[in-house]
Amino acid sequence: MKKRRRLILFFIALTIAVTTYFNLIQNRLEAQPIVQKQFQQTINVKTILNKLHKRATLISLEGSVSKTYGQTDDMFNTGWNWIDKLGNKQYIIKAKGKFTMGMDLSQITQDDILIAGSTIIVKLPEVKLQTLELPYEKMTIHNEDGILRKEFTQKEIKLIHTEMTSIIMKDIKSDKDIYVNATEDAKKFLRIFLMLMPGVDEVKFSY
Repeated sequence: MKKRRRLILFFIALTIAVTTYFNLIQNRLEAQPIVQKQFQQTINVKTILNKLHKRATLISLEGSVSKTYGQTDDMFNTGWNWIDKLGNKQYIIKAKGKFTMGMDLSQITQDDILIAGSTIIVKLPEVKLQTLELPYEKMTIHNEDGILRKEFTQKEIKLIHTEMTSIIMKDIKSDKDIYVNATEDAKKFLRIFLMLMPGVDEVKFSY
């Protein structure tokens, strides 16, 4: 009789344990959509905008640049070679430096952000040249001056440096490959950056 009673109590305890376990599993499954819904509710334009504005300037590309520039300044042009050389000034300038490309994320406004479910669509600003470092002290000048011409003064060298900087800046801005690469790198970073936000499954860009 005692064995039978123990067996009955065992089955009752087992039934209670199994029922409790399945109730816990069911409660967890029912709670998952609620958590996902809460995550989705955190995706809003203001949150995204604040995240982008805190990043401010995004540097997406760093590069090096080298430029050789030569010029001849003739004092005379008589056709007599030995005379003309007396007043000639020929020089070759070599300059090396570094530059960065990027975009100003603070330019993005609320109207540039669209949320479609778990997808974010952002209209990006244009990639621009951010910095150009062309050290003055690293610029080299090789010149051949006629006996009637003086060597470059410091003022002239500084003017040449300014001119070289302007030329290199134009070269960078006219290079389409630099802009394409800088834009693609910016998109790769921002896609990862924004997908770290809870509830975001996809990030797209427009221009």
